[in-house]
Amino acid sequence: MICSAGPALIWQNVSNQMVFRDILENKQFFPGDYLLNTDTGRPERIFAYPVYGILGDVQAAIYVNLALETLQRRVGELNLPFCASGP
Repeated sequence: MICSAGPALIWQNVSNQMVFRDILENKQFFPGDYLLNTDTGRPERIFAYPVYGILGDVQAAIYVNLALETLQRRVGELNLPFCASGP
């Protein structure tokens, strides 16, 4: 797996995004939204996992953006047979 993290260009309050509302409500892994990254304009998918406090309440979230262009390129490098994508 290749991971990277760069500094945010500006501080952003993302508490209004569905991913964080879902984590607060359901207190479990969030499998993702599709969105356009506001910094790059590229499509991404968001994944998040809640971080619990001592009392079991959500204190924070681990938040990951998966760049779909990167995923498409990596899958293309696998040289899968034509039929690997389905019938």
